[in-house]
Amino acid sequence: MLATRFFYSAYQFAIVRFFTGIGLFFYFITRKPYAPDFNTYDGLILKLSYLGIPNLLTYLPSTSATKIVLLGFSFLSILLAFGAIRRIAAIILSCGYIFSIGGIPLSPEPFSGYAMSLFLILLLAPGGEALKLFRPAPPFSWKLPQWQYWLVYISILFGYLVTLYQTKACTLGFTPRELNFSFETFITFGGLTLLHLGIIFQRIRPYAWVLLVFATLLILSISASNALLLIALLIFLLPSNTRFPWQATPSEEVIGTVFIDGECVICDEFATTVLEEDVWKNFQIATIQGKTGQAELPEELRKELNTVALKVGDQIYTHSTAVLEILKRLPGLWAFALLDQCLIPRFIRDNFYRSFAKYRYKIFGKKEVCSLPPAEGKDRLLD
Repeated sequence: MLATRFFYSAYQFAIVRFFTGIGLFFYFITRKPYAPDFNTYDGLILKLSYLGIPNLLTYLPSTSATKIVLLGFSFLSILLAFGAIRRIAAIILSCGYIFSIGGIPLSPEPFSGYAMSLFLILLLAPGGEALKLFRPAPPFSWKLPQWQYWLVYISILFGYLVTLYQTKACTLGFTPRELNFSFETFITFGGLTLLHLGIIFQRIRPYAWVLLVFATLLILSISASNALLLIALLIFLLPSNTRFPWQATPSEEVIGTVFIDGECVICDEFATTVLEEDVWKNFQIATIQGKTGQAELPEELRKELNTVALKVGDQIYTHSTAVLEILKRLPGLWAFALLDQCLIPRFIRDNFYRSFAKYRYKIFGKKEVCSLPPAEGKDRLLD
């Protein structure tokens, strides 16, 4: 029942990195109007620091210098969001976050210090993440090492425990006051600590994560501080091999066969992603033009070539439904494709899909040879 391994894919990391970067951008850019206060009220803002960590912005020579530094942090945050100089940007931004008002790791403002866990992720994660700005991602992305996941996870728990037991705290985002382990503080941060502990158990992890999301949304409805950073943290807390109740039980038996257009670049990338994220190995991949496609697909579908198809038993899904049926069977965040399938009518989804498929060759070009990964996914490729 206790999770022994956490899978964490490059695509999921790219989402975490993006929300972290955008969240930090808003964090620093919204402090620019207060630049005069950092220099005018010498010592006043400094007193808000904790653990002897000074607010270095108060030592800048002028208001203009403070604004320039904050703008520089904002620019680095955008670079971080899109994967440029990720580690260098994370180091500089973590210092800027610690040494600026409201960013002290043990600040009484709820959750403000948990951004430091996100900085740990950005610093420790291996290279090769998806959606990189300057260099393309490799065909198969990395998996986050287990010790790195546990290091960040424990640091998050530590932040909750410190907030729970510190003498000065803030209950649900209201103004700081002496609470001295009040009932409200204990319930708020004690409950969040228990939900985080629930995430390490495989069977209850999806339920603990959903409850954690609702609890966080409730707190954000009262105090919207660092909302995007919290979203990134929640995404990280959900390992990519998490199975939700509506998904099929992982087994050695193949659930379905995914058919793609072997000449389509975007279809090739989609198939690669499926093989990469399908940690339970429930899918096989074949081309519509190949021997398997000729044998198992009806003639009208083989002639169309503008759709991804999924065959599960005798049932064949096509167009947007096929894509969503595939994604909702993948673990982790991909499983939330179920919401799109339920909320968006099929005729709208299919019209959008057909419009995209119509111009896919013009936008992405064609491939003469399918470049699916030969290593991890080789045993699941069909002729």
